[in-house]
Amino acid sequence: TVFVPAAGAWGLQGWTAVHLVTANLDVVGEALTSAWQLMQAQGASKKSARATASASTRPARKAGAQGAAPRKKSSAASTGKRVARRTAGAKK
Repeated sequence: TVFVPAAGAWGLQGWTAVHLVTANLDVVGEALTSAWQLMQAQGASKKSARATASASTRPARKAGAQGAAPRKKSSAASTGKRVARRTAGAKK
């Protein structure tokens, strides 16, 4: 078989795996086109709860804000990198 439900919870949610070695290009293309058209027909009302929830919990942007503020350059100490330091009496 070419089309099989994906393993585990993915398959229970309707995800499908395609065995590409035995698949016919035209059949797979038609299946993808049909799936895309079906999702377009369902519209935005069928978006996942997770996507909707994450969009609604984002903070609102201030009026006139162009983008994120520039980030400060982090020091090596704050990034967890080790910094080799020489003491006054150390050999070179």
